[in-house]
Amino acid sequence: MKRQAPDWPRTLDEAAERFIAALGEESKALFRGAARDNVIGFNQGFLFWGTSIRNAFGLWRGNQALRDSCGSADADECSFRILERAWEKLQERE
Repeated sequence: MKRQAPDWPRTLDEAAERFIAALGEESKALFRGAARDNVIGFNQGFLFWGTSIRNAFGLWRGNQALRDSCGSADADECSFRILERAWEKLQERE
């Protein structure tokens, strides 16, 4: 029996959009209101969004396409770049 491939995002923009879609309205407002310099705190800080991204998007389990799109082989760096891009997209929607 052939194993089905995981439904992971393959690009930075796709990952950012999926992340935004998973947020509730209060979380979106909190994230949108954060200063750009504070986005790093969402990666490894109080909300642990970076850990969720790394788990859900396969950054620790072989999602090479997404790592390539993020421009880094490091899972932590990729999750930070996804958060940065999601933050940018939320700023554009204001």
